Amino acid sequence: MVTYILSSLLFVLLVTIPASGAGEQLPAATNVTGKPLSVLFIGNSLTMCNDLPGTIGALAKAGGKAFSCDSSLLPGRTLKEHWEDQRKRSLGKIQEKKWDYVVLQDLSSQPLDAPEDMVTYGKLFADAIIKRFDLQRVYDEE
Repeated sequence: MVTYILSSLLFVLLVTIPASGAGEQLPAATNVTGKPLSVLFIGNSLTMCNDLPGTIGALAKAGGKAFSCDSSLLPGRTLKEHWEDQRKRSLGKIQEKKWDYVVLQDLSSQPLDAPEDMVTYGKLFADAIIKRFDLQRVYDEE
């Protein structure tokens, strides 16, 4: 699972922050407004203990790229528990600013133990993000 997450995040980094020609100063990764890309991580100890936000930030910095990140990371939490959190930490983070990317990481056993919860709460978070930023859903697997 950690390998999958690392691979996925590295792919996002490589796709969203393309390198310029060899030997050149690399430009900052920017969104359509020209500001550094912003990434929000919502997950649990797999993201927290492996410091994925810091790792991705260090990779970007090493490549001369600028982006900001924040997180809502709670040990052992599922997306369902993030959603139902009385303090609404994760939903509050989504509301704080216009994120370019929101990375959702469910508990590693959820796909086997409760796949319906993973899908349900993943969609609830996706709907909250879509509503917050006035986006359109372009793909929805039923």
